[in-house]
Amino acid sequence: MIRSIRHCLGAAILVLTALPAAAQETSLTIFQDGRVLVRRTFPVQVPAGRSSHTLAVEPLDPASVVSLSPGVRIEGMRYRPAGDDAAALRAALGKTIRFVSEKDTVSATVVSVDPPQYRMTDGSIVFSLPGRAEFPAELVTSRPRLDVDVAAARAVRGLGLSYLTRGTASWRAGYQVVLGPKNATVQGYAVIGSATFDLADVRVQLLAGNVADVYTPGSFEAASITTRGAAAEFGNAQSGLMALKAPSEASVGDAHIYSLPEAVDLQPGRGSVVALFEPATTTYERRYVLGGSLPWVGPVQQLGDDEEPPVTVQYLVPRKRGTELGDRPLPRGVVQLFRNDDAGRLQLIGAASIDHTPAGQPLELDAGTAFDLTAKRVQTEYRLERRGPASTTSYSDYRVTITNASDSAATVEVRERRRGDWEVLSSSRAADRVSSTMVRFSVPVPAGGEATLTYSIRAQW
Repeated sequence: MIRSIRHCLGAAILVLTALPAAAQETSLTIFQDGRVLVRRTFPVQVPAGRSSHTLAVEPLDPASVVSLSPGVRIEGMRYRPAGDDAAALRAALGKTIRFVSEKDTVSATVVSVDPPQYRMTDGSIVFSLPGRAEFPAELVTSRPRLDVDVAAARAVRGLGLSYLTRGTASWRAGYQVVLGPKNATVQGYAVIGSATFDLADVRVQLLAGNVADVYTPGSFEAASITTRGAAAEFGNAQSGLMALKAPSEASVGDAHIYSLPEAVDLQPGRGSVVALFEPATTTYERRYVLGGSLPWVGPVQQLGDDEEPPVTVQYLVPRKRGTELGDRPLPRGVVQLFRNDDAGRLQLIGAASIDHTPAGQPLELDAGTAFDLTAKRVQTEYRLERRGPASTTSYSDYRVTITNASDSAATVEVRERRRGDWEVLSSSRAADRVSSTMVRFSVPVPAGGEATLTYSIRAQW
């Protein structure tokens, strides 16, 4: 494992030597999944030649530590995570500590941790804790420590390091869509939260994208890494809620980075809100969608009693290229939809999740279930034909009745989806073949009335 970590660390150093020098300040790149890439300059004096330094850090992956100081190479590291009672007990191996029970206080020497063995003052050995252990302060690590051995081509003020942490901070995207009679106003926000970071005047970038995570248990546990003798020259990287100004956006590799224009203070339990972009106005379309009855793959079964599938309310928000909203990639997040009631009061009328959405792609937002539109579906005919043990064909007839209790006419899209060999043989409404896997029927339903759709499907598996 040490050899593998050493290889990864050396490769990371070699890659970073080709990068431009980083500013000597604390900066973070926060991932939506809770990972944080930290770039930090520690206020220590690094003399020319070899030296060792003990740094208070966040819980980190020691294999991700890279020197950002020009001319400074990491030769070895020892990482000590914040300790619990088990870690303190291991540190006490061979030492005599006190144990407090309800009746007495005794001293015992920790002989072994696994299996547990304790030597009492009379020389006897016991296999369970004699009481509640009281550990000397020097045996307890209250905050993670990184002991780092470096070699510097010349003396420098401050040691710049980059490393990966997990669970120390996170961010999420949220969007507000306020629907008007014809147009919608769209606003996006990033909500940044700090779990353990307590840093002042820190530069923050937000990463949106699916960056692979190869974390395995043990990555953030105690480790010792040595790189002395590696075939690398001296590393030279050349390298409460608070509303903030909108960040700039840029592509890095296959991800997108949002850079906050101003340094911020991060405190545990306090959040910051960033507007991802200025409010944008666009058109929108409301749809009513009724899902089909066909299974995606496998046999088409004979159905029993009537089904009452829900009618979904869907809002389509176009984002054409060349518009302020269309030219922006949208990070994964939650969209809340609002509309004013007859008295002008803003009301929440739906919410939907979106994945990372590239520039130019529309938003299809399933906002909930229609109140006044109801549907019933019944399978009226069903027949099977078997053509040998490996081929079966089904013929199914369906009747869908949609009722509209509102005082406005509506059109409902009935969508059948299936993979493989299947087709619509006949229907009372035109069957629009959207793709090889979806057929769509548009069914107008009058105000206060109902409409019926019938269709027949052949499917083979």
